[in-house]
Amino acid sequence: MIGVSSTAFGNVSLHETRVVSGISRMRAVPVLHVPANGAVALKPGGLHLMLMQPAGKPKPGDRVPVSLRLQDGRVLRSTFDVRPASALK
Repeated sequence: MIGVSSTAFGNVSLHETRVVSGISRMRAVPVLHVPANGAVALKPGGLHLMLMQPAGKPKPGDRVPVSLRLQDGRVLRSTFDVRPASALK
């Protein structure tokens, strides 16, 4: 995956959280390699999407459209459910 976007957000990027010397740090991930016939999980505290500059105010129960751009030019379209922050724990 080489890019991600959403009509509901002005800026979307892929990030990774790592603990370095006891400090949690995030960094942008320009390319996400997914193994053939494999999977990669996006989750809090690991690989995750940074959704910035919302077009509105998403609330729990809403669905956010997301487009994943692949290296071969294909675009995979999906939706993500908005959950309350308490659901991340």
